[in-house]
Amino acid sequence: MQAENLLPTLLLREGKYTEAEKLSQQLLLKTIGYAVNSFATMVHAAIKQGNLEKAHTYVIALETLLIQYDLQPLYHSAFASMLMLYAQAAKDEEALLKGVKLFSEGLLKEEKAPYSKSALFDLAQAEMELDKPMRTAMGKAYANELITDDGYAMLRENPTFKEIIEKLQKMQ
Repeated sequence: MQAENLLPTLLLREGKYTEAEKLSQQLLLKTIGYAVNSFATMVHAAIKQGNLEKAHTYVIALETLLIQYDLQPLYHSAFASMLMLYAQAAKDEEALLKGVKLFSEGLLKEEKAPYSKSALFDLAQAEMELDKPMRTAMGKAYANELITDDGYAMLRENPTFKEIIEKLQKMQ
């Protein structure tokens, strides 16, 4: 057991209940972050091995985890990236469009987004925000990727896809 995992227990013994709870929430978020990284590796490995069914299982498991803990705002881009990677390999147009929508929504969003609305993380909340110039630059770069990358060719005639690209290109 790592020392950081013992600290909440020590804080409890000292009667510092709020600090113990907050630190435990932060440790849980960190652990979920490790899980997201593990899922990304497993999705990549399954695709490289030609096992699209297994890759899809990992993508669905990650989505379930994020929904269960209400952490979609925190990990939306990681999930969207894995979904798009799977969808491109499986030539799944519907899943690819879903991934593009999710990733784009994060870039187009104007307001700050909390990690989660769940009471599980009420003390560990932090607002996530890319500054506007960075978000704009990323949006325009992503639009260019959607236009030029062959992995998105199957969506090029899709009206929703075209609308997403247009919105990303108009970011200011």
